[in-house]
Amino acid sequence: MQAQNPQQQRKGFTRRTRLWLLVLCAVALLCGYLYVTRIHQSANPVPPLNPGARSDSGLGYPYSLVHADSRLDFPQAEGRQLDMDSDTWFLEGVLEGQKSGRRFSFIVVYYVSRLGGVVPFNFYSLTFYDLDNGEYGTYTNYDFGSMRASTGYLDLSASIDGEAATWTTTVDENGALVPYSYAINLPGTDQNGRKMRLVSTVRAANPPVAVGADIYNGLITVLKQENTYSYFQTGIHFDGTLTWGDFHEPVKGTLGHIDRQMFPQFSGVNARSWDARDLSHEWRTYFLDNGLDFSSWRQFDRMKRNSEYSYGGATVYSPREGASYVGDIVYENLSYVRVENHPVKPLMPARADVLYFPNRHRLSSASLDLQLQAEPIVNAPLLAFPVEYMHGPVLLSGTLKGEPITGIGSFEMTLHLYRGFELVKVLSDSVRHLPADAVQRPTTHIGGILHTIALIGAAVDASDPGSALAMANDELRGELQALAQPYSAQMLQILDDLIVAIEQDQES
Repeated sequence: MQAQNPQQQRKGFTRRTRLWLLVLCAVALLCGYLYVTRIHQSANPVPPLNPGARSDSGLGYPYSLVHADSRLDFPQAEGRQLDMDSDTWFLEGVLEGQKSGRRFSFIVVYYVSRLGGVVPFNFYSLTFYDLDNGEYGTYTNYDFGSMRASTGYLDLSASIDGEAATWTTTVDENGALVPYSYAINLPGTDQNGRKMRLVSTVRAANPPVAVGADIYNGLITVLKQENTYSYFQTGIHFDGTLTWGDFHEPVKGTLGHIDRQMFPQFSGVNARSWDARDLSHEWRTYFLDNGLDFSSWRQFDRMKRNSEYSYGGATVYSPREGASYVGDIVYENLSYVRVENHPVKPLMPARADVLYFPNRHRLSSASLDLQLQAEPIVNAPLLAFPVEYMHGPVLLSGTLKGEPITGIGSFEMTLHLYRGFELVKVLSDSVRHLPADAVQRPTTHIGGILHTIALIGAAVDASDPGSALAMANDELRGELQALAQPYSAQMLQILDDLIVAIEQDQES
């Protein structure tokens, strides 16, 4: 072997030296970064408490929500939990312009977490909904260290285009915390380039409620992570100014809620797929016009054919009767919304080009004597979260104890459907809830169409794509073509997407 000359040796030494210097610099930067973020996660001084100060609900600080569980003591429960790896804060409200009378709703999310208990992964998200025109604007900013979440009380701040997006507890003239009273300054720029801002005072008229009431006491399983704490607070009053593009006007509102989750570990720690799409959920928050507030969860294991698991009931609250847990909620999807080439993309690459999400839905409860139907106000309001995440306002109508009831609320879901067996259900639910005028021939029967769909579903489940495709392209297509328009075209679109899904399942 030929020996290297001194010049070659010097070049090799120089390359190795540069490589080591780069490694050392990277390590130093990482250590410095983690040190700085550790400072952000240290305990903060808490303003003084005035035991005599009371909120609209007659509650003050300190307040213990659950006996013998200090985790849900206030105001500490509103702040960052240093021994929890993921913290979430949601604030949602319905607003009315004081000059135009136009109605809006909004949601803001602060998410603070540590991957592996160390590396920060945070984001801030703001979404406005135009309830009169059925449109929305959304903004999400991912933040890996500069977001501030104070301990001991609610004090959140995210850096957005050089300014602070803040949600913090109000203090009085003596510097003491005002119980359940806050100030927000929420900026953003939506997906269409319109500037967004909500500046408002916020105060809660109702006390905090532990999710699951006295059955679960706010300690539930979320994303298959046990010992996740959750509470919410409704009756939120707003008085401020909303700016969205050309709209700039004072707004007020008396409907809204605060929602909190505290995860012992990173919220996605139990995901089994690389993109965390193996677990999904639905979350509903409804405000009925008789003062009853309703918050419900459903959670799905995508690896087990969307089977439901863990906590899946509803927590209801009324000022007169307080909070209670309802475990007999029955859900029924009446229609689905189709999404293709949506302008708002998730952070992780999508698994399919065409997705379906639950849309119109109905729920009932025998114990409450409740029948309630939800009609989305905004079509396909996807937010720019790590995975497909839809959240939007719904109008409510139905009966409670035999009396008519109306309301407004929000419906959130990460349950996106694209696999063959999922689209069989989408088609079956959609056909089952077609109106009477969809049937235009005496020989067309909804029951017969549903039977054919069931046979296709059985073939899909039996891993017999050939039989499923033959029935779909022949018998079922003819049955759907016999429906009246526009229903025939809508059902045929779902059928075409189902055929593609079966073919893709066959290839994989």
